[in-house]
Amino acid sequence: MKTLNKLPSQNLLETKMKTSLDFLLEFAEKYSQKELAELCQVSEQLVTNWKRRGGMSPAATVRVGEFLGYLKADCYMIAAIEAERTEKGRDFLLSLAEQMFRQNELGMSANV
Repeated sequence: MKTLNKLPSQNLLETKMKTSLDFLLEFAEKYSQKELAELCQVSEQLVTNWKRRGGMSPAATVRVGEFLGYLKADCYMIAAIEAERTEKGRDFLLSLAEQMFRQNELGMSANV
């Protein structure tokens, strides 16, 4: 396997909230399914299942997001929101993430 080089850190809150599917597709633009399976320490068949289902496991979301250079806290936030089983819980976590996004935007504009 060729050496996978981790990309420089990116802040998800500077653009839009990403999903595990976004991470999966971004990774697939540059790397193979086999490399994704190796990074996440899973089978290639499981990667195929993720593609069909439209998302990865929470652990894979964090691993791939970090590998792509996104901040660890943002990756954990995405994984937590997607892992929540209830709609009410997802709505709550998403609202917290949106509040953090707005606070970050306000902080960034105050520093300009």
